Amino acid sequence: MTGEKNVAYELKNSYLPIFVLQDIYLKGENDANAQVDFIVIASFGIFVIECKKFVDDIEITNKGDFNRCFKTPTGIVYKKEGIYNPVTQNRHHAEMVKKLLLEQTPTLNTQNLEMLMHSVVVFANPKTVIRDTEAPSEIKQAIVKHDQLTSYLKGFQTQSTDMFLSEEEMRKIADILLEKNVEKPMQDAKKYQFKVPVCPKCSVPMVKRVAKRGANQGKEFWGCPNYPKCRQIINID
Repeated sequence: MTGEKNVAYELKNSYLPIFVLQDIYLKGENDANAQVDFIVIASFGIFVIECKKFVDDIEITNKGDFNRCFKTPTGIVYKKEGIYNPVTQNRHHAEMVKKLLLEQTPTLNTQNLEMLMHSVVVFANPKTVIRDTEAPSEIKQAIVKHDQLTSYLKGFQTQSTDMFLSEEEMRKIADILLEKNVEKPMQDAKKYQFKVPVCPKCSVPMVKRVAKRGANQGKEFWGCPNYPKCRQIINID
């Protein structure tokens, strides 16, 4: 949650006339669900924000693929691991929000919403380096570091456009989304009892290892993949 706190702080101190909805869970058709970290409603746009707090550096290829870069203590990349494209993921969320608003607010037609809706992925770890030199322009435009979020929003505020939301429309949109927000269903603990645990420090899935020495030699345990930077472990009974 530290990443979301960083984003919430930036939004709170942006001094922009905005409504901010946090942790919105929407249900769509055919069991399609969307857990949205933030929805920012402004006169100049509706911003669907996905917050990511990666520990490692992120590389974006010229095809738009995302890789986590594992580095040695001296900064040399020794391993790359592909991850799901968060830009694609968040665009699905934005499409669900747009469809819901079209159903509930006839005055906002498809063309207007196309102009107003924006999907943005915010990287909330200040230490994460984004290697996007070769990334496609549409990917670059959809990602931002959390300390640049206010400037990103103000960039839209200063753009000349004929489409603006009144304060009444902003409130109506916020009310609709809050009304459609549902409590996130709890997972059955028994069903997921073998789920891979998440590192309590880095918030990444842990990996199963075997102790090579000491009193627990030969026993399995869960360790953080960021070892030796992070030495968090969870013993397996």
